[in-house]
Amino acid sequence: MIHAHHLAQLRCPHCHGSLTQHHGDAQNGTVGCVQQHQFSIHHGVLDLRTLPPAQSRAAQSNEWRLTAWAYERLWRPYALTILSGQRFGYARELPLICADIASARVILDVACSNGLYARAAARTAPQAVVIGVDRAWPMLIEAERRAQAAQLDIGYVCADARELPLPDAVCDAILIGGSWNEMEETHRVIAQMSRISRPSARLRSMGLTASPRWPARHLQAFLSAQGGVHFPAPQQLAHTLAAHGWQIDRQQHYGIVEFVWGSYLPAT
Repeated sequence: MIHAHHLAQLRCPHCHGSLTQHHGDAQNGTVGCVQQHQFSIHHGVLDLRTLPPAQSRAAQSNEWRLTAWAYERLWRPYALTILSGQRFGYARELPLICADIASARVILDVACSNGLYARAAARTAPQAVVIGVDRAWPMLIEAERRAQAAQLDIGYVCADARELPLPDAVCDAILIGGSWNEMEETHRVIAQMSRISRPSARLRSMGLTASPRWPARHLQAFLSAQGGVHFPAPQQLAHTLAAHGWQIDRQQHYGIVEFVWGSYLPAT
């Protein structure tokens, strides 16, 4: 649910002013800014959307309630095992994502889907303010339900990663999963991530790369053409991050699954 300590780390997407509770409560109500822009909270999720809905089929499918219901029940626990070709459950994945974030004060899970990484972060750094952002409302409702069931304090916000509703230099850690492959304007997303990051902030990232095997390449080409899912070359994400001030500390590949660990080191 959205509480005052979450709102303190968020900003109005129109005027960039501070947000405060206006009516209702953290479950259902409204928040507003000094310029009197108002935004709704429904079922514990704050709606700060400003951009039009995504047009790709992959992104549109995330707006289906069935997709949100099935994601962590039927796909996500097995996804990396299937995609990497080796046993790769949560017990192996989540420590990689949560490495060295235990002391973070503000953690953002970008394109959080059902909030898997946000929940792992809240357990790893219980003192931190943890916020999850996604543009698919059904995914966030499911994320909120899971956080409540786990008794974890996470603030979920419906917003686009290309216009993150956070102030400059606020985050100590940014987490992002396979949503890289569905995003439009990756450069714009990374620029936003850089803007909101403190110097030395940590990035923990997982995504899928182009396959070297021809049958998989044909499947990836089909998914790209028909669904808007893209598969960058293994070093492409690292180069883009470096262009926006991120030092790549480590990369690890398991089949087409790529983990990237980085630190934000802006030019002085």
